[in-house]
Amino acid sequence: TLLGHSLASAGQLLGHRRIRALLLMWWVPPAFFAMAEGVGAPFADAAGAGSVGFGIFLAAMPVGTVIGELLAGTLLGPVTRDRIALPLAGVSLLPMAAFVLRPALPWAVALLVLTGLCAAYALGMDRWFVEEVPEEMRGRAMSLLGAGIMLLQGVGMTIGGAVAEWAPPYTVICGGGALG
Repeated sequence: TLLGHSLASAGQLLGHRRIRALLLMWWVPPAFFAMAEGVGAPFADAAGAGSVGFGIFLAAMPVGTVIGELLAGTLLGPVTRDRIALPLAGVSLLPMAAFVLRPALPWAVALLVLTGLCAAYALGMDRWFVEEVPEEMRGRAMSLLGAGIMLLQGVGMTIGGAVAEWAPPYTVICGGGALG
């Protein structure tokens, strides 16, 4: 069956240590990034920023991501992108941890842009993933990669929203950054 074939392919990919590590590097940070987006409305509300502030808050991380990937993709060669991938992945969630300082909306937006800038680590990982996955499995690997990202982003937003029921939004964001 199609489902059985898909599960077998996923098992084969996850059984390969390096591919599994790359998938986890793709899946885990976005789950924590999504925590910030999941509490964007209560954060903007607490800041008295209204719907415009909420929109700016939600746009901050994607704007940083686009800028970071454009700059890294344009200005850096493949070797340098490979070299910065792990350090950027390692610090990508640190700006969210700075929410412990209870930043006002402009500072919160700046921190999320900075988080997004660090997402340029994905450019190095793209190449590693393509090089590591056998050509005949790349389509299935990309499907698994995308499904995992979407699933874990939803889980991250859900957990962030659930925690925000009893904790302030800045605490949820800080916790996501610290845990990530």
